[in-house]
Amino acid sequence: MKLKLLLLLLVTSLGYSQNSIPTFESATGSEFAVVSAPTDQSAAGANATWTFNVTYDNQNTSDEYSTTDAAISNYPGSTAVINTNAGTTQVSKIFLEKSGAVISFTGAESNGVNLVYTDKGEIGSFPLAYAYNPNADDIAGSFSFSGNNGTFTGTMSRSVDAQGTLNVNISGLTGENFTGGVTRLNLVQDLELYMIPDGLPFPIKVADLEQTSYYYYKDNGDLVFRTTRIDISSDFFDNETFETAESLTTSTLGLNDQTLSQVEFSILPNPVKEELNINVKAEVESISIVDLSGRQVLNVKTNQRKLAVDQLQSGLYIANIATDKGVFSQKFVKQ
Repeated sequence: MKLKLLLLLLVTSLGYSQNSIPTFESATGSEFAVVSAPTDQSAAGANATWTFNVTYDNQNTSDEYSTTDAAISNYPGSTAVINTNAGTTQVSKIFLEKSGAVISFTGAESNGVNLVYTDKGEIGSFPLAYAYNPNADDIAGSFSFSGNNGTFTGTMSRSVDAQGTLNVNISGLTGENFTGGVTRLNLVQDLELYMIPDGLPFPIKVADLEQTSYYYYKDNGDLVFRTTRIDISSDFFDNETFETAESLTTSTLGLNDQTLSQVEFSILPNPVKEELNINVKAEVESISIVDLSGRQVLNVKTNQRKLAVDQLQSGLYIANIATDKGVFSQKFVKQ
């Protein structure tokens, strides 16, 4: 029985990277159709099913990932930005810090709301696997909205809360429906906005802002559907709700998939007692180890191909190897 269980774990490890989210951003060249927001995204868990009957909004957006955009300097700690545009019109900007495999929010511009994070919001160490669900991360910074400026504090909850089958049926757009397996990332930011009114020496809370975002990723890493809803509740200025939904129509990720699939990758021995040996035809940049709850138990920036794991407790873990050719993941058993 013990041998049978061990073989099952090793077989499972071979397919693991197909069921994780390799990185937060969409592939370079991704284009999306703007659609009506789905009415129900409540399904969650290991075998979720979503059916989105949505309507094409006669608009399209495209993503551009950049590490050289001049706006990055306005958001301390940022190393990259994702620009989403509709033609020549800017829709949103999300500023990120990438530190090894760890990705964090450092700023955002969307629907007239600008956020600059002085206490950044860590999304996680990619790739992320179901059921990643760490404690909420404290965030803080400054904001501007409708001519108002102030500060914010709050929390960001982040989880890979579901895997399953997504069905997208788009009315008004031929040939762009989607059915397939996906893994979902859920990000919720709960913020309190503060300002110093004229005549007062101290800040007061002027609004609550909640942003809920869902990102649905195909097994190959394509970001195939995403939604964002922002609710602003205030006694000082108008309440506002902004909601967007986009469905992938074009991606170049398939080219990268072919490159990654040609890179030999393995970790040995498995099971392991003291030291993992990493076999990959790429330059290693960092190694992180997470347990099955998604908790990171080890993270090392290194170009070495060996990692001591004798300090880990016995059990099942996931090794995430960040390289210059992508991030590779595999489960292993620590004896």
